[in-house]
Amino acid sequence: MGSICHNLKGNKMNQPTVASAIDAPTAAKEAGSLFAKSEIEAGEALQMFARAIGTAPTYETWIAERTNWVNGYIDVKPNAKGEAADKAFSRFKDRLTDAFGISAPKSTNAAAEKKAAEREKKTAEIMAKHEKQTPTMLRAQLEAAYSALAKNPESKTINNQVKELRQVLKVKQSADNKAQGEELKTLRGAVKIEAGKCTDLDLLQTVLDMLVEAIPTDKL
Repeated sequence: MGSICHNLKGNKMNQPTVASAIDAPTAAKEAGSLFAKSEIEAGEALQMFARAIGTAPTYETWIAERTNWVNGYIDVKPNAKGEAADKAFSRFKDRLTDAFGISAPKSTNAAAEKKAAEREKKTAEIMAKHEKQTPTMLRAQLEAAYSALAKNPESKTINNQVKELRQVLKVKQSADNKAQGEELKTLRGAVKIEAGKCTDLDLLQTVLDMLVEAIPTDKL
């Protein structure tokens, strides 16, 4: 009797857990659904805000609607106040510019204009300081700065260095992406023109096959 009970217990222990076999793919599918919904909702949020401010908002309109946006954000995330909410709107603003080309208007206030001019001057000085450094070099420096910061998180000097490197890297990457985008646009236009002139079916098929083979499947 004791051996039978022992065998039954052993069999139960060796049986696969049904929940573990089902939950993993179910959870992954749910994660994909949630992410898709979040992308759709984010797109709708951008469209809604763009309609609220128009294509060329005044500074006053921008500030008023920005305040409304932050209030709505805090309603959903009560703990995200102050800097956290400001950073969230900054991310939203960048996506708004990418999606609709709408940028934050400059203030007509003299003091604000002076402050903006000072920021631009400081940015220009920082960019000049790192003029010869490539994004790859900057990423390596930033990684080293993060390592140093982990060892001394209270260091104001290292914190400022991290902020400076992140700022320069962001500007340089943006410039590189823009330049690459323009180059791609030019080359695609040239290829389209030449393909339109070509009457050799075999040549066109060869070029098409080369392009299809070279392009990753997720880009098709």
